[in-house]
Amino acid sequence: MLDVDKLSCELKNELNELREETKSLKVEIEALREQLTKETAFRKQVEKDMAKELKIKEAIIDLLNKLLLQISSDEISYLILEYAKELTGSKYGYVGYIDQQTGYLVCPTLTKEIWEFCQVKDKDIVFKKHDGLVNWVLNNQKSLLVNDIKNDLRSTGTPPGHIPINRVLCVPACIDGNLVGQIAVANSDRDYTEHDLVLVEQLADIYAIVIQRKWAEEELKKSNDRTISILENITDAFFTLDKEWRFVYINSETERLWERNREELIGKVYWDVFPSINPIFREKYNLSLSQQIPVHFEAFSYSYNKWSEVHVYPSKEGLSIYFRDISDRKRTEEKLRYSEELFSKAFNSSPSMIFIKRFRDWRYIDVNESWLYHLGYQREEVIGRTAIELNLALSPSVGAKIREEIRDQGSTRNMEVKYRTKSGEIRVGLLSTEIVDINNEKCILGVMQDITERKLAEKRLEFERQRLYSLLEGFPGFIVLVAPDYTIRYANRNFRNIYGEPGNRFCYEVVLGEKEPCAICYSNRVLAENQPYNWEYNSPDGKIYRFYEHPFTDIDGSPLILKIIFDVTDQRLAEQEIAKLSRLNLVGEMAAGIGHEIRNPMTTVRGFLQYFKGKEKFSEEKEFFDLMIDELDRANSIITQFLSLAKTKAVDLQLQNLNSILKTLFPLIQADAMVSDKYIKLELEEIPNLLLDEKEIRQLILNLARNGLEAMTSSGILTISTFIDGDEIVLSVRDQGQGIKPEVLAKLGTPFFTTKDTGTGLGMATCYSIANRHNATIDVETDSNGTTFYVRFRGTND
Repeated sequence: MLDVDKLSCELKNELNELREETKSLKVEIEALREQLTKETAFRKQVEKDMAKELKIKEAIIDLLNKLLLQISSDEISYLILEYAKELTGSKYGYVGYIDQQTGYLVCPTLTKEIWEFCQVKDKDIVFKKHDGLVNWVLNNQKSLLVNDIKNDLRSTGTPPGHIPINRVLCVPACIDGNLVGQIAVANSDRDYTEHDLVLVEQLADIYAIVIQRKWAEEELKKSNDRTISILENITDAFFTLDKEWRFVYINSETERLWERNREELIGKVYWDVFPSINPIFREKYNLSLSQQIPVHFEAFSYSYNKWSEVHVYPSKEGLSIYFRDISDRKRTEEKLRYSEELFSKAFNSSPSMIFIKRFRDWRYIDVNESWLYHLGYQREEVIGRTAIELNLALSPSVGAKIREEIRDQGSTRNMEVKYRTKSGEIRVGLLSTEIVDINNEKCILGVMQDITERKLAEKRLEFERQRLYSLLEGFPGFIVLVAPDYTIRYANRNFRNIYGEPGNRFCYEVVLGEKEPCAICYSNRVLAENQPYNWEYNSPDGKIYRFYEHPFTDIDGSPLILKIIFDVTDQRLAEQEIAKLSRLNLVGEMAAGIGHEIRNPMTTVRGFLQYFKGKEKFSEEKEFFDLMIDELDRANSIITQFLSLAKTKAVDLQLQNLNSILKTLFPLIQADAMVSDKYIKLELEEIPNLLLDEKEIRQLILNLARNGLEAMTSSGILTISTFIDGDEIVLSVRDQGQGIKPEVLAKLGTPFFTTKDTGTGLGMATCYSIANRHNATIDVETDSNGTTFYVRFRGTND
């Protein structure tokens, strides 16, 4: 029988052991599970790391392949940035290079996210200033890994508007220790690791190669561009051929000369393009290519009908050929040959004296026939000798001056020189010289015109010109040459003395001070009709000018107006005086003829009137008889004055003093003045005696004095003066009236003209007649303040 308790106890013990074993097994299983998890995670990390390394290697291999495939530097730069961002888990980044000229950091690969969301003012892909962490990397040329920018002392923060940056990895790109660029990535979702730093540094090494290639490509491009630019801008045509005679390159000058585009020629065979070319071209090209020697030749091209100068340079690849169009030069050479023939003919047949000298010793090489003829030498006497040896120059200083001017200026132009002929005659020439090259030797070509006769003619012409000038300058009137625009081209001395130097000013400006031409000017009419005109002009100052205007052509063919102007004021006044005297003479002759015939019957009538007046039976009509007798006496007085106008009236001239006559008349004149409350003032200077008829002079003085008194109002002063003016003795009577009107002044002295109610009009006529019989003249000056009469007597010597 089983022992239940024992069995139960054993079972419990086994159960407890089993529980312990189960716990131990669970611990082992958990440990195995934990180990398996770790191994699985490690394996996944290893696989991830291996995949990343593989991706890195693939990226580097891809970039290196791109370099070998000559992908553009910008494309590789973008690819490097994309790999850097992808392999580091970065959101932003850039790849940039250092500009060799400016030192600026140029970042053409800035990501679009940055460019679209960055709000920095005036943002640019070119960084002229390097601040903060970027500056630290560039200055130190060391890599930088920062996962906490805010607490990094090297950071200066981001500028306003910049996208926030929290992590950054920045690596310099260097070549042989020289900084050439930079790679930067930022804002990864995780912290950057040293593994990331190594990766970006590898990419930076590749980027340095990219930059180096970029610079090499740019330098090669610049070099090619310079070469192409030179070839395109040289004046020579240029093209290259390969060994198969195919066109490789053609410049623009070649296109112009051949009149064909390079696109239609590149790759074609030269001999196919020009099948009918001059054989010399094929010969010279083959020679240069086969023997590898440069060739130079000139030939006429049948293909484009031009002369060419050709330079051929061979190489292993083919030929480089320069050529230029020398057709003009060939024509010039032909013209030169023809010109030399013409020069020889002109040299020997020219009427001018022509010579050629060596510059180094000034000895004659050749002279023409005209030179020999004018100087009287034979050719063999001249060639090889100098002008000094031939005694041609009048003095050594003249020859020295010519040589100095030629050395300094290279030529002389129309130098006037005196020279001596073989016979000793001194003549004058006009010398021109030029330095020329003859057979590679510097020579002097001289041409001289003999102007001896011309100089003599010029002297005679100058004498005549001076004489004409003196005549014009001394001409009593004005002589003026006026252009169609009214500017004065010449004015003689009389004109200049009055109006000053015209200075090419307008005639109306100089003479009248006006700004516009005179309304009455005939100048344009003279030119338009090509006819002379004569006219008179009354100037504002009272002068009268007579104009004689003639069309005139200057030496250069330009039209001018010759104006000859006379002041005819005195002439017109004299004509008026002559007319006045003619009238006086006419009246005088009439008076002389009929005066006595009238007086005789009047005397008879007066006598009978006096007789009848005494009769008793006419006593009541006595006052009528007195009136008739008075009127007869008045008529007799007028006839007496009338008779005094007679030219043939006898005068009793005696040597006496005018002052004495005035002093005698003074009380009578003063009495007349006092009656009308006026005053007389005498101003008598010491004057010589004159031949005078006292009675007539008394009448002259009384007439002038009474006219002056009648012209004044009360309290007026009449001044009577005598004085000497040059060779004349002058009697002056000046009143303080209102002056004489112009229309009255013009008729002054005309018989029977009067402005008085009771005047006869014979008073002033009598004064002029008396003055004329005394060989004297009467002048009048009048204005609003009064009138002055001047009676001018010539001295007794006259």
